[in-house]
Amino acid sequence: MALTILTLRPNVTSQLGTVATLTGAATASAALADNVDTSYITLASRCRLDSQVVRVGFATPSIPAGAKVYSVGLRRRILSVVAAPTVDVPVCHHWFRSSTGAILVAGQVPEILRDFFNSPCPTSPTVATWLEEAIVTSTTAPGGQAWDPATNLSGFTYDIGRGDDSVTSTLSVSAVYLDITYQQASSITVTGPTGSSTSTQPTVTWTYASPDSQPQQAYQVAIYTAAQVAALGFVPFVTPPLQGSGVLLGENLQWTLTSDLTDGTYSAYVQAKSRWAGSGDFNTGISSITWTRAATPASPPPAAVLLSAVVDSANNRVAVTFAPGGSSPATTAFTVQASRDNGVTWLAPDGTPSIPSLTYVPANGMTPVVGYDYVAPLNITSLYRVVAYSQAPLVAALAPSNVLSATPRDDRHWLKSPSNPLLNTVLPVAAPKTSDAGIKIVKRRMQGTFQPVGGAGPQVLPIPGAIG
Repeated sequence: MALTILTLRPNVTSQLGTVATLTGAATASAALADNVDTSYITLASRCRLDSQVVRVGFATPSIPAGAKVYSVGLRRRILSVVAAPTVDVPVCHHWFRSSTGAILVAGQVPEILRDFFNSPCPTSPTVATWLEEAIVTSTTAPGGQAWDPATNLSGFTYDIGRGDDSVTSTLSVSAVYLDITYQQASSITVTGPTGSSTSTQPTVTWTYASPDSQPQQAYQVAIYTAAQVAALGFVPFVTPPLQGSGVLLGENLQWTLTSDLTDGTYSAYVQAKSRWAGSGDFNTGISSITWTRAATPASPPPAAVLLSAVVDSANNRVAVTFAPGGSSPATTAFTVQASRDNGVTWLAPDGTPSIPSLTYVPANGMTPVVGYDYVAPLNITSLYRVVAYSQAPLVAALAPSNVLSATPRDDRHWLKSPSNPLLNTVLPVAAPKTSDAGIKIVKRRMQGTFQPVGGAGPQVLPIPGAIG
């Protein structure tokens, strides 16, 4: 599961530095990029000014579209010094420099951010030798931002300076390597459902691929009707879906709808998240598929009939009465759906039935059935409709029932328990205050004797004072 590493070599010399000398090459960038130790730069004294450091630049890294840079590492080849009592070990200073692109004062250059770090020169027992060493691996760009080829890696430069005053040794560098570690974007393709399906709760399936073998970490699925997709301003995962999974952790490549669909054309949208060690999420692109839900002609029952939706204030509920719309084929079950937003959505935010207690309510022939909505919100209009089902395997009617509304109104507070309606309670309105009875706070006053500020003197009379 290794990520991809792109190595860059210096290609621009911004400045040689006033305390540096150059051996074997025309420019500092050429000396540090030609892969030979016979060309190098040497720093013989401390760099106290910005004009004294060696500054080289790199080409903007070319990485695949959609990839993210995880880290930028620095390696170099340096000439070691002989470990001896009379030889000091040079200290090398480093700076990563990048531009934010923001111009703080009109007419000036973009703001420059810098990261500083240092490292000692390696030592050898007897003979100075050219050695390769890794200096740093940084997961954030100067200023703490994420690495981005289009911004902080465009015009990126590296400074080499010296931080000691030794006169017994020199600091020589023959090569510099900038290692760009990045992760490529993963992709998904939705594979089902396709064509025409009789299933009222089909399973959405997809494939997942990662060039860097990074596993799928999470996913989300959203189901929309054809009308929603065609509507102006439609945006997948922003437009409220008919059903949705929400963001789920795992490597699953399928998700089954949680509520039945009536006949019509639908689209499933899927997006996954790849495992990513950097900051933020690494999402795949959005993939979709469209299919038609069409039941077998003889299987669906007639649409149900919603007879009434009446508020039962005494029991903190709405009584919903419904019945089959016909006898052939026979209706075996009902599901009552509610909308609290004027018909925009008919399911709970997580895609589950909006009234758990009224899901797959058994039918009783052609006799009307009464169900109760114990979770209807107070002083908000609820719309109700009913979906009828024929015998197992359950097949939904081609359309839901008519729509009725009910608005529970009360000046009391209703406490609702979706799982156990017996726990529902009504809190009475607080009675107005009729007396001064209650907790009282009493402050006591005390006498005190105070002496004049001027010091000792004749006795004075007590001066009343309040201490509270």
